[in-house]
Amino acid sequence: MQFLSPLTFNKFFISEFIAADHSSAAIGILEEFGVQRGFIAMKPEALIPDEFTQAGLSFGHQLLGDNPKSPMIRFTIKIYNYKEYHFFINPNNDLVRKILHLINDTGEIFQFIFNETGLLAFRDKVDGDSKYWFNRNLKTIDKAETTEEEYRKMLGATNKQFKGVHLDWICGYNYKFIDLSNEEYKYELKPA
Repeated sequence: MQFLSPLTFNKFFISEFIAADHSSAAIGILEEFGVQRGFIAMKPEALIPDEFTQAGLSFGHQLLGDNPKSPMIRFTIKIYNYKEYHFFINPNNDLVRKILHLINDTGEIFQFIFNETGLLAFRDKVDGDSKYWFNRNLKTIDKAETTEEEYRKMLGATNKQFKGVHLDWICGYNYKFIDLSNEEYKYELKPA
């Protein structure tokens, strides 16, 4: 078993995420040894039994929508032999683009699942086919003009389209949540 090094988060993000309702998800930026990396975090509606989390998880993404100028991003987190979780993001957002470019540039993504037992952490490489599609989709994401109305309309259609648990995207519009330049904003998480 490999243990993670100490990770530094934005304390305002952590506070907001912990206070949020269950069935929430977010993307953000953390630091590991002073190097910034992108992450996704999920707060499921119920405790995920250890027997399923021990096997790990898979992460995927997809662009949705009929108009290439107005897509929506679907992130999927699949807990093997258990459940599949989805959350949907409007790509017409500079904060989202910054985080996704960071994931693409570093070739790594951290994944966190907050639940009643604490925090489960996973670290994955974004390489091979995943890297190809991530890089390709970023070109569309960078040009996305999706309005909030278009995003909400597509979001409303997803419940019937995708089976699994749908999570609410939170912490997506406030640059304060990814600011790690100020020591007062930093919260260090040390592995147990």
